[in-house]
Amino acid sequence: NLQEANKKPQTIVLKTTETIHIVKISDIIRCEADNNYTNFYLTSGERIMVSNTLREYDKLLSENNFIRVHNSHLVNISEIRKFEKHISGCLIMSDNSSVPVSIRKKESVMQLLKNI
Repeated sequence: NLQEANKKPQTIVLKTTETIHIVKISDIIRCEADNNYTNFYLTSGERIMVSNTLREYDKLLSENNFIRVHNSHLVNISEIRKFEKHISGCLIMSDNSSVPVSIRKKESVMQLLKNI
């Protein structure tokens, strides 16, 4: 991570088997777990798969405007476009992807959206 003194990191390094990607954190729409891998979905439409768990990125990104809404999903709060409140609910992101919200996270997501 590149960071200035007393500021949150602005970029993240994502290593794949072929490439080392330096990505602006603000360009990440969402992260999705895939067993012991994590898929990053970017505003450019690119998907990057890395061989680290979502838990590792949850710890890193939670201080940077991200929230874990499901066991398998971590989303950038500023990329949320709407929340469909049926049963547990789902978030519609800026790329029109649908992200499920777990029943136990629904209340905290609704509270977060009220405070935006």
